[in-house]
Amino acid sequence: MVFELPALESPDTAWSCHIPFAFWIMEALRPRVLVELGVHTGVSYCAFCQAAQRLGLPTTPYGVDTWAGDAHAGNYGESVLDVLRGHHDPRYGGFSHLIQATFEEAREHFASGSIDLLHIDGYHTYEAVRHDFETWLPAMSARGVILFHDVTVRDRDFGVWRLWDELTQRYPGFLFPFGHGLGVLGVGPDLPEPIQWLLQPDFRLDTPDDAIARFFAPLGQGLEARAGMARAMRERAAAQGELATMRDAMKQQHAEAGLAIENLHGQIELRECELAAMRASTSWRVTAPLRRGGVVARMLARHARQALIRRAKAQMLFAADAKTLPDIQSSLHSPLRKAWYDAAAPEVSLIVLNYNKPGLTFACLDSIWRHTAGFRYEVVLVDNGSEPELFLKLAPLAASARIVRLGVNRYFGEGNNIGFEAARGRYVVFLNNDVTVTPNWLEPLVGRLAQDASIGGIGPMMIYPDGRLQEAGARVRPDGSSEQYGKGGDPEDPAWAAERDVDYVSAAAFAMRREAFEAALGFDLCYEPAYYEDADLCMKLHQLGLRVVYCPASRIVHHENATSRDYAKKLHIQSVIELNRQHFVERWQNVLNGEECQVPGIFPAPAAMPAPPQGAPSLLLYTPYALIPGGGERYLLTLAAGLSASMQVTLATEHPYSRLRLRTLGRELSLNLDAVKIVPLAHVPRDAAFDWGIVMGNEVLPSQPALARRNLYICQFPFPAASDWLGARWDLLDDYERVVVYSPFVERHYGRALSALGRGPQPISVVRPPAVLAPQAASGAPIAAKRCMVVSVGRFFPGGHDKRHDLMIKAFESLLKTSPAATLHLAGSLSADPAHIAHFDSLKQQAAGLPVTFYPNASPATIARLYDEASVYWHLSGYGVEEAIEPHRCEHFGIAVVEAMSAGCITIVVNRGGPPAIVENGVTGHVFDTLDELVALTGQVLAAPAGDVSLVAMREAAVAASRQYTGERMVADFSMLMRPRGEA
Repeated sequence: MVFELPALESPDTAWSCHIPFAFWIMEALRPRVLVELGVHTGVSYCAFCQAAQRLGLPTTPYGVDTWAGDAHAGNYGESVLDVLRGHHDPRYGGFSHLIQATFEEAREHFASGSIDLLHIDGYHTYEAVRHDFETWLPAMSARGVILFHDVTVRDRDFGVWRLWDELTQRYPGFLFPFGHGLGVLGVGPDLPEPIQWLLQPDFRLDTPDDAIARFFAPLGQGLEARAGMARAMRERAAAQGELATMRDAMKQQHAEAGLAIENLHGQIELRECELAAMRASTSWRVTAPLRRGGVVARMLARHARQALIRRAKAQMLFAADAKTLPDIQSSLHSPLRKAWYDAAAPEVSLIVLNYNKPGLTFACLDSIWRHTAGFRYEVVLVDNGSEPELFLKLAPLAASARIVRLGVNRYFGEGNNIGFEAARGRYVVFLNNDVTVTPNWLEPLVGRLAQDASIGGIGPMMIYPDGRLQEAGARVRPDGSSEQYGKGGDPEDPAWAAERDVDYVSAAAFAMRREAFEAALGFDLCYEPAYYEDADLCMKLHQLGLRVVYCPASRIVHHENATSRDYAKKLHIQSVIELNRQHFVERWQNVLNGEECQVPGIFPAPAAMPAPPQGAPSLLLYTPYALIPGGGERYLLTLAAGLSASMQVTLATEHPYSRLRLRTLGRELSLNLDAVKIVPLAHVPRDAAFDWGIVMGNEVLPSQPALARRNLYICQFPFPAASDWLGARWDLLDDYERVVVYSPFVERHYGRALSALGRGPQPISVVRPPAVLAPQAASGAPIAAKRCMVVSVGRFFPGGHDKRHDLMIKAFESLLKTSPAATLHLAGSLSADPAHIAHFDSLKQQAAGLPVTFYPNASPATIARLYDEASVYWHLSGYGVEEAIEPHRCEHFGIAVVEAMSAGCITIVVNRGGPPAIVENGVTGHVFDTLDELVALTGQVLAAPAGDVSLVAMREAAVAASRQYTGERMVADFSMLMRPRGEA
């Protein structure tokens, strides 16, 4: 491949000389993870990506840069990044990630031993490049290679040469002296043979260093000359075309000015028609004595022209989303707003979400105030964690819209759910803040909801700002993709003029009855951060027997993606869209194919929850963590549900969440949480006298002072914490009477962490987490016939106590040699964190071509099916960790291990952390120390006949052992700890 031409060329960087070598090292090293520190225009980075794509390598590249420049590269703006993305994203966006961050910020997202190829090309002083090397060295794998550019530059304060001289005393290296010098350093102990050949002369006695340099130098210099020639030709063509462009621009400006004047005349004529109608009205005739010489007429005409100017200013806000807002007083005094805005007793609540876009939001509200009539309404403005200075731009709106400030980005779905619960109207309309409404937009929507109880949701005709039709409702294809009816067409086309039922309407503008949204459990949390929530909501409405309707009598203008484009890149939004499409299809596949009308389990079955008796004790539970369907959340919410029959239970969180989310979590975790209140901790009254307080945390000390008369602290694991954090909370534990932990493993390490702080012994109780037991354990159902499947369930995230899916894939590849019919199934939750999504993408790349199936954010039904069908369950969290040094990187308990046992899986767990205490080696499963052992044990299980006596006995023993891990037992254990003082 060294003879190929690069897709991205530039004569402005000496790196062009090294592109042929970049192609060579990608083929020789075949890196799984590649990181470049200092991407700039992307010449080197895109060469690596091009090679990975061309060679079909399982490489996940990460390009890290602030794109702000420095004293060596020069200062530059984000336009450089925009140009790079124009080249990079269409070609490599499916597997490569550009990360706008400092090198230090990016480092924490890469696990130790995860990077095969690192290119350091940032700030080039000796101190800076040494710091980069030392910071990233622990992340290098056993096959690790590091590239240094500008090794031969000795002017200014460049110091890469000095570090290179030091490092080559410790590591094998090779230096290309041309193109400012490129150093290749082998830092891993297990370098592939081609890399050893390059870096160690003993491997190539007949090929001296200068011969290798002479081979690559002409190739690279030819590319550099080619790029320079291409640039010269482009500049010549640009100069020739500049004059013609200027002429065309002048013609265009003249034409646009003519169109603007014509448009203004048309709008003035429209206002004059309105004025004529006003003059013909009864009110005009009655007020005739008050007018002197046409003064009022002139005033009204002047106001009409001023309105045109204001609308033009609002449109300018859409173009630039100005950092300062215009005077809002004229909008607030709009006659329609005065007539129909009613915050005290609204019929309709308009819910608008804002995130760092005050100008965009103002333009949306301005259009609402000027064009909304027919029903009394309020505006609920949800600020979704905007930066403080941008939030303050909205402060003038507080008198004219109810602002709900969340303090954190809850994303589209949950932000709207919280807005809904703050709303007071019988009808709700969800509006993106990149929408502007038009006259008479609201009445047709809400009017139809009021007239026809069979309509669950209704949406308007959506139009692009340039006048083209954006959407006249939409349908969902069986593969989860959508077709927006009429997209790009003429809004006046009769084909889109009739009301009709549709599969879904975009939530950019969507009206519903309050009870329908609540019955559908609102926007589902499984689609965070964005995309497919609205389609899923409409599918749930259909399942409730309600219709979704397109209403052409209502029109809005939608500036598509204006809200989300700034942070879409940070969220790896293309990966998110594909994940959410897969999840949507998994949930609704049979309905989309016409095979079923209902999806079981979407809505929790009605279940009576007895209210606590009068005067029952009160309990405040606090968690600082996100409410998602995970192990810690199951623990706390099982406790909340179990105690809510005998106590008044309140769940407190750091920032707001909706009750709809709590109910959805109850559905996902098979818990009834209807009697549990939920509030942000800051909203708990200071004088509230709770009888019990329980705080959850991941540090040896609680993060909060005691919250009640009696208090317990649940420590999931005493993770390392900063000394200043610990110092500020050193005495908080004094007011907690007991610490609760998940397992003897956590108990042991918690005691050590507490002793290291110089604190005395603290009462500690082990209360094991509850598991969702399969029917085999819960009701004695027979163990299902097992398939040649290996399954593992655990969150997809990098670093810390990650589940080591990467090692599972590696071990599975070895297993296929002896068990070619085997399949591997990896399920778990996947958060919206960009680092987690990037990690998930790298796993998929690693598993490419293997019979490995991923189930991100899988439903409980899917996970239950996997347990039921799988013969073997793998658990690897903590593999390779020195437990005495880094116990926090091991699994603390292992709920999924118990759940797999309950379905009769043969569980094979690493001999680290909590799981070895769950699995009795050789009786209820196996415990292993090396990957070779794991592969051998798995091969034996898969090769054994279905009726093998020893395997049947092990499966039955596993099912029996799992029965001790129930929610009822856990709640009973806590009830014992929370007995009144003095009771035995």
